[in-house]
Amino acid sequence: MINDLNNPSHDFFPSINGDNQKLLTLINKTSEILCTWFSDTQNLSPLPSNKEFRTSNPENIGCDINVLLEEIQNLVYSSFNPSHPGSLAHLDPPPLTISIIGDLIASALNNNLLAEELSPSLSILEKDVCQWFCNRIGFRDNSGGIAASGGTLNNLNALVTAKYKAGFTFDNDIALIISEDAHVSFKKCATILGLRNNNLYFIDLNYVKVLPKKILQILAKKTTLLIK
Repeated sequence: MINDLNNPSHDFFPSINGDNQKLLTLINKTSEILCTWFSDTQNLSPLPSNKEFRTSNPENIGCDINVLLEEIQNLVYSSFNPSHPGSLAHLDPPPLTISIIGDLIASALNNNLLAEELSPSLSILEKDVCQWFCNRIGFRDNSGGIAASGGTLNNLNALVTAKYKAGFTFDNDIALIISEDAHVSFKKCATILGLRNNNLYFIDLNYVKVLPKKILQILAKKTTLLIK
């Protein structure tokens, strides 16, 4: 397999000394499929009428490009369409045009935000965008953040950071107080942090006046507080 990957006759990677015409053609044809799908949105439904998408098994050196494009088209037209006017966009909003370009660039660069030397420009971009958000929200000038893939990981990052900053990194006898309307990920995050279910307290914020009383009840149990 390694020999196959290093075989110059196989176009597994972009060329480092050619014109990359094959890559450009593939990107253009794939883009045409996506743009046509967007244009067809009014004639489709949010959920695909055909849910029988099938993929072919991987081959040693990949499949024919026409077979690949056909599968890409089937994949696209068998997908949920968040751009449709009938989509409630509860979890998946319509993609921004610039976001599509952003994903293309990110995939092509394939840089790793683990270390600045692995992503010199993207690390600066992440820092500057997070700083901009902090300023817009009204946080202090020394505030910052990181880019995460979604609400669950962001909530986990926030809880781990709060636990660390409070000096309770290795203390699992703490209480997590959250709203009854809080995101479902808090329960999962609490499990990852090693918190017991009876250390989770859900409060109905429609009755804010009872909040001090609830907290006093928790304090009476002599558990450390980690308030959300």
